[in-house]
Amino acid sequence: MGIIKMVSSNQLSVISLILGFIINYLRLTLV
Repeated sequence: MGIIKMVSSNQLSVISLILGFIINYLRLTLV
């Protein structure tokens, strides 16, 4: 269970990083 928790939290952090990168990229291109 601990491993699954670590993997899920890792996936969430990776997804948030990618989302933040995409949002920053869109902001730069739109402005």
